[in-house]
Amino acid sequence: MESLLAVPGEATWYSAAERNHATDHSFQINAPIKSFTQIIKDPDSEEYRCLRDLYITDPRIDKQRIEDTKGGLLSDSHDWILRNADFSSWRDKQGSTNLLWVHGGPGVGKTMLLCGILNELAKYPPDDETKLLSFFLCESSNKDASSATAVLRGLIFMLVAQRPSLISHAKAKYKNVGAKLFEGPGAWYSLHGIFMSIVESVSADDEKQGVTYLAIDALDECKDGLENLLALITTVSSSTSRVKWLVTSRKHYKISARLLVGKTERRNGLDLDDYADDVAHTVNNYIDRCVTELARTLPDITLCEDIRKGLRAKATGTFLYVSLAVSKLGSTQPSELRKTLDEAPVDVAGLYKETIERIENLEPRLSSICRNLLSAVAVAFRPLCWQELYALADLPLEYSSGKDAIAKCAPFFAIRGGIACLVHESAKDYLCGTNNFFRDGLPREHHRVFLASLAIMKSTLRRDTYDLRDPGISINEVKIPEPDPLIAARYACKYWIEHLVAGNQGGCDTLDGGSLARFLEEKFLNWLECLSLSGGMHVALSSWGNIVDFLQDKPGRMRLREVVADAQRFIAYNWRSIMAHPLQVYASALVFAPTQSRIRKLFWADEPSWVTITSGMEEEHWSPWSQILELAPTGSETGMVVGPVAFSPDGTRLASVLEWDWNSVVGSRKEVKIWDVSTGICLWTLREAAANWVGFPSGGSALLAIAGGGKVRFWDMDHGRWDRISLEDMELCAATFSPDGVWFAAADQSRSRIDIWDWESGDLAHRFGHDPDAAVLALAYSPNCARLASAHREEVRMWNSESGFCLWSVRSSAATNLVAAFTADGGRLVVAANNVLETWDTSSGECLRALRVASDDDDASVVTISADGSRFAVAPEGMVKVWNVTTKRRFQTLRGYDRYVLSLAFSPNGNYLACAGTWGLKICRIAALGSGRHDFLATKHHHEKVRSIRVSENGAILVSVSSDAVRVWKLGDGSCISNIEKADRNNIVDIAISPNGTRLALLLDDDDVEIWDTMTSCHLETIPYRGFAASFSPDGSKVAVIAFSGEVVLWLLDKGILSIWPGEGRHISLPEGRSRAGSLAFTPKDAHLAMTLSGSQNPTIKTYDYDKHTEIYSLGLRFHPPELSGGGEAASICFSSDGNHVVVSCDGEIQIWDLVTHPRIPRRVSVNGMHVDILAFDSAKSRLLTNTGLLLLDEAADDRSDAGNPRFHRQGYGVDTESGWIMWESSKVLQLPPDYQPDSVVVIPPEPGAPSSSLIALGGCSGRVVVLRFPNGGPSKQTSGNLVQ
Repeated sequence: MESLLAVPGEATWYSAAERNHATDHSFQINAPIKSFTQIIKDPDSEEYRCLRDLYITDPRIDKQRIEDTKGGLLSDSHDWILRNADFSSWRDKQGSTNLLWVHGGPGVGKTMLLCGILNELAKYPPDDETKLLSFFLCESSNKDASSATAVLRGLIFMLVAQRPSLISHAKAKYKNVGAKLFEGPGAWYSLHGIFMSIVESVSADDEKQGVTYLAIDALDECKDGLENLLALITTVSSSTSRVKWLVTSRKHYKISARLLVGKTERRNGLDLDDYADDVAHTVNNYIDRCVTELARTLPDITLCEDIRKGLRAKATGTFLYVSLAVSKLGSTQPSELRKTLDEAPVDVAGLYKETIERIENLEPRLSSICRNLLSAVAVAFRPLCWQELYALADLPLEYSSGKDAIAKCAPFFAIRGGIACLVHESAKDYLCGTNNFFRDGLPREHHRVFLASLAIMKSTLRRDTYDLRDPGISINEVKIPEPDPLIAARYACKYWIEHLVAGNQGGCDTLDGGSLARFLEEKFLNWLECLSLSGGMHVALSSWGNIVDFLQDKPGRMRLREVVADAQRFIAYNWRSIMAHPLQVYASALVFAPTQSRIRKLFWADEPSWVTITSGMEEEHWSPWSQILELAPTGSETGMVVGPVAFSPDGTRLASVLEWDWNSVVGSRKEVKIWDVSTGICLWTLREAAANWVGFPSGGSALLAIAGGGKVRFWDMDHGRWDRISLEDMELCAATFSPDGVWFAAADQSRSRIDIWDWESGDLAHRFGHDPDAAVLALAYSPNCARLASAHREEVRMWNSESGFCLWSVRSSAATNLVAAFTADGGRLVVAANNVLETWDTSSGECLRALRVASDDDDASVVTISADGSRFAVAPEGMVKVWNVTTKRRFQTLRGYDRYVLSLAFSPNGNYLACAGTWGLKICRIAALGSGRHDFLATKHHHEKVRSIRVSENGAILVSVSSDAVRVWKLGDGSCISNIEKADRNNIVDIAISPNGTRLALLLDDDDVEIWDTMTSCHLETIPYRGFAASFSPDGSKVAVIAFSGEVVLWLLDKGILSIWPGEGRHISLPEGRSRAGSLAFTPKDAHLAMTLSGSQNPTIKTYDYDKHTEIYSLGLRFHPPELSGGGEAASICFSSDGNHVVVSCDGEIQIWDLVTHPRIPRRVSVNGMHVDILAFDSAKSRLLTNTGLLLLDEAADDRSDAGNPRFHRQGYGVDTESGWIMWESSKVLQLPPDYQPDSVVVIPPEPGAPSSSLIALGGCSGRVVVLRFPNGGPSKQTSGNLVQ
């Protein structure tokens, strides 16, 4: 077990592929590649990726660094505590003490004491393979080691390092959301659940499970989420005796009160003040070691003894004073040692002050360098490597250039292992204290570091910094060059935004045309690339809003604000792609940015020359959505009803009631989901919650109230369990929490009453009734909680919330879907419905104003109102309209983004609006009041998703199909030349298009096949059969249809039926049910017809000579694997150009049947599970044209046995529909954003030798159709300003 504390591998910089892609931690001596593969053997496995993204730091490395910084661990520094009865009881006895809190003042050696204890625990008991040991060392000067989430990530990482199987507890959630699981405000909840699951696993009553020791140092330095962490520690320590906690901190009332040490069984405290003699003895040993080291350069033994006595006299039992004093003595001439020691201040603050005075008296240039060094170290949000420190201090990147200045800065910090480490937290406290060093104030120092960071990035960042030259390269494939050109810029890239905000400086640097504006206009894309390479992409996502807020309402920054706002949308839309594929920032991110995007216009020269979107098919503006949340559970059908939506009081979480329509056996099911708003991660899914209302109490509670089934229950989001609180016996129809979080008002429809609950105690405080015929539709508390408003159908009432006395009751025009809210001053009540917006005086009940709201005659449209009554939203016919209540003007409209909106909710500050509809749950950023009118119109070519795309054989016409419409496009210029609408029927199944593109056959679910003219949108004729598959003959004169009646009809256009097969009242055996599919194809010489049917138990290819009315072949399709149940899915069929082969795609493979030499055994080609449509086959050249691209079959592979699996490779451009990438040959070159992920696709390669472009047409669930154009030849790979073919 001692190997637990061994540093894993050499102290070295390592590949970005091994760093957590959501965290830049490059200042650490990070775990090299081999340490990860020692834990999880397969680097391509999901377990490996999960561990990599979980990683934020290896506590073993931090422990070694801290020990080195503090001069090394004394061998006997911790011996005394090993003999302590309380410690021995905690360590050795099962069922006794589960939590030991070691606390003491600053500088008494708590961290080094813990390091010694950890060394002993690693060896005790010897050869115990069932024991686990995990620890974390908090550092307030390191932002990545001072949060509760960082602590859990470190603890979990160490546990998995010892027992790799524990990664399974994180894998399930990680599989759905990836690295986002460990990021953002919701990360705590995700990590909490994972950690508790691990605790439950290691606490199992199993002889294979030993004791698990968990240790946290400097708990008081956990600045973010300390309350959550303390709650977790107390919960675990109370629930199991197999997990033992050891925590250290300064004396801290909050920690003492929360841990209840000494007041609760099995929790003990150890105050180092009670062991002053033991601590002093250890300090004296430390002095002895320091003096021994000094004696190597001192010839006078008497002098050494005098130093020993002087240090013991002034140390007062603290290691910190000794460390600082010895640092000072080490740079003093031997002849001055006695005088220096005698005159040395008697406390730590005095030593710091003396050092500052010495620096101020240096010659000006050296003094300035020391100031810059101290400034950078003091205000940095994490320790700096020496290259980063030198760059921020404007020193040459040669280590020797700063050695003298660094020596002068002792004892504040030192360079250890290449890292600039503060000797103690008190050093930072002193430097940042009022008027101690930064006389112009701390904000000014932050601003200086901000400007230095901009200068570093401008001089360092460039396009393709690592010369990768591959636009599709994955971050996992990136190898960091030596030397790393980004090593000095990593800190600047991650933290410049935080220094800008902390500096809070105006001035010319942040004006239009200033330093910030110039940096963004020149280096924004390079910065995003660097963040991806250094694993800090989450910084852009989480910090950019700080710049938006910083610039808000500041004059002289209009153009800069516009660029920053556009950059925010650019980041939100592309961060996932850029994080995983750094160079896509110059490809996908620019190609698919709206044409009016500021960022796209600024960086037009960086757009790839090898791809364009056909004119007229591009987005003009960004969509209004800041977040689109994933809803559908695995196995559900498409039908979905969304119930109420609610934001948490701080706006960081969102809850909604969902109802899913499952299959006929399972039926429908309700569930509640809770998301993290910033990342879109689903934190909890409560499948047993049959809810009809959700809401969050005010006041910082971590509970969610869920009403349904006659009661209200509360879900504890901190602990992931149902709380003990439950309010029973109510049929809730409206509810609200009071602003102070004390009261819960609920209207009971069945009993015509309103109940006021003290919800935390579960006591009913008040109850008052109302008319049975006046059902309550909405409730709202006044800001001071003294009044409660109830909105009824065409009536508004005001109640005294304490007595239940009705103060006034008035008639209202509001009838359905009511919401209500008080204004911030409590003087007015705003009541909104889908037809009217009314403002009432809360004292008199007088209607002050009324606004008629056009709801487009949609009585079912939903409404919502912001918490302060300033904004109101209504959603008629899937449109969302937002109104300013004060001015009674509509200032934001969203059109075409959903068919129906079923629920709306404003965030607490009114800046965001959650819209739940048939196409998902989305969050929109609301424009600021008074900022003008903002209308958003979705770019949609179809109201429903695009089911299929067809291209005429001559390549001139493209047809896109949805259930309600057909659009005909001219491929030359991308213009839409005709439309065929079936919006009232919504019954289009598919189409077939003639070779010259002038005719199409429209297949309808409940009607006969129709023939249309594509140029004029004229209906030409009707084939009196309902069909589900059709094909035109090569000359376009005939149409073959597979009818639902089980016949194949051959129709001669303009003349009628030519033949029906099989004839004489016989029918083809069709699959059962209505989900029938098949494919038809004519031979090139228009003599034979081939047909496939999908879904039957024995799918076949049938070839038919319609002149002779005879069947030629009936070939049984063979599927892989052979035991495939339910028959196979034959997607499409075609003949080869010579008519000697028939090709069919089915179940992830292609079967090629040689009708001349091997008519019974197909040649089978795997297409890796992809669904492909066969468009053409050239048997002479083994070229297969599919809807996803041109495939070349391996000439050498001609095995026609079932085991044969000939290979293929792409030629030219194509689409990998599984991964969502545009491919060139076998390489990924352009990632498709989520909005462009296709449900249907077709690739049109150029004719051999022709100068025309390759075309790729995409149709998706958004209803959009996009055609991408690729000039002949492969993509150019641009690097450092040069094009490489």
